[in-house]
Amino acid sequence: MKTFFTCIFLIAFSIGIQAQGKYDLKKKFSQKSQLEVLKSASQTKDVSIQADSLYLYSDSNQILTKYYSKYDANGNEIYSEEQYWSDSDNSWFGEKEETTYNEVGKEIVRISSSFYNNVWVYESKWVTIYDQQANISNIILYNFDSSAMEWDIDDESIYENTYNPTGQLESYTITLRTHMGETSSEVLYRMYRLTYTAKGLLQTLTSYVYPDDVNPVLHTKKEYKYDAQGNCTEKEYFRSDDNMAWIIFDKELNFFNNENKIIAQEYYISEDGETLFGVERVVMTYENDKLRRVEFFEWDETTNNWSTIFSQYMILFYGDTVLGIESKQASNLKIWTDGAQIKVDGEIQIASIELYSTQGQLVYRNSNMQDHTSIPNVTKGIYIAKVTEVAGNVHTTKLVIK
Repeated sequence: MKTFFTCIFLIAFSIGIQAQGKYDLKKKFSQKSQLEVLKSASQTKDVSIQADSLYLYSDSNQILTKYYSKYDANGNEIYSEEQYWSDSDNSWFGEKEETTYNEVGKEIVRISSSFYNNVWVYESKWVTIYDQQANISNIILYNFDSSAMEWDIDDESIYENTYNPTGQLESYTITLRTHMGETSSEVLYRMYRLTYTAKGLLQTLTSYVYPDDVNPVLHTKKEYKYDAQGNCTEKEYFRSDDNMAWIIFDKELNFFNNENKIIAQEYYISEDGETLFGVERVVMTYENDKLRRVEFFEWDETTNNWSTIFSQYMILFYGDTVLGIESKQASNLKIWTDGAQIKVDGEIQIASIELYSTQGQLVYRNSNMQDHTSIPNVTKGIYIAKVTEVAGNVHTTKLVIK
């Protein structure tokens, strides 16, 4: 649900699920997966430029996905809400999370809910407990019993933390107890071992299962590589074969700019455990340190290169005002209204102009504009004007229609 869970428990749990089935290409290009990429790229450690709302549109400009979030004074996300439009059901579905933190900013409780038939319903709750060194000692997952109106324990992660003589965390082992039966005593054990680099970055994550409830068997493994700035540049996912040997499952490459912002991601998979082939490439473009455009590519076997699927231009709303969408603005470019006309003055060749409401809805587009255009049936108010040059540069500014 969340783009990146801070708890290793959830990361570890996901790798076990991922390695079990066939790779699902549709999942990569779903509305939700697009949103996850955009959210992860648009969020920063600086709370003043965190995106607090985001929209994805169909080609007909219908809102398909809506995302909202709230942050505390320390930049921790305390509330997030996502809603997805279903054409088949002609209805909105959604998910939300509410998170509380302790006095040092560590997550202690997270509650997730789902949106069905215009009603929010509890789904899951994670409770995190820390040891005296402020590292995780337990994570307990509860599921909500709607008939009894109470929370039931589903999983529990127990952390065995090992510290060096200076008190720094050296390694830890996680045992995940998954309740499979009717009572709390009926459990399926999983175990995870994690190793770290000298700088404290996660290097390997290995999962084990207990087929006989006694002896652990290798299951999956993740390996991570980093650049000099600590950015994760490569993730490799392995699973064990019948001989308990590791074979490659898939691979992810991340590319960063000089400001340590992710600018591209590439995904590769293997069907035979040896050969990797490209699946998806995502490219992010920033303006004034903020995400503006995301392009999705897939591998074209005929050209042996990446082929564009679609490009999503982003309008994000930052901070307390919906008008804070700074982007590239030519110093000699002026946009204003004169009656029922929008006029543009500047030494640039214009390809198109678009108007967005403060809710992010596209209300007007003209792809054949010279230096002015008439505005048909646009309500008076404040809009975001987006001007695209023939050269491809994009400029945005506030426009008041009186």
